[in-house]
Amino acid sequence: MIPYKTAVAQPPLMLKPAQVAAELAISVRTLHRWESAGMFPKADLRMNTGVVRWRRETLMVWLEERSRDCRPRLHGPKPTRS
Repeated sequence: MIPYKTAVAQPPLMLKPAQVAAELAISVRTLHRWESAGMFPKADLRMNTGVVRWRRETLMVWLEERSRDCRPRLHGPKPTRS
């Protein structure tokens, strides 16, 4: 008898704008504004049929870079106030 295999849902490798926006807790419109302003990476796939997709890896790298920028500094000079 062949053992029963349960299907494990894998996250999609390519994300639709609505999926990216949901991951970031923002609207799709804000996502497109951020992309246009250079605040978010350009889509990895853009077809003339209107299909737009980002690689999950692109989103993960962007989130990691942002979290690195937001970490508190433990050493170095304190910011001065004017």
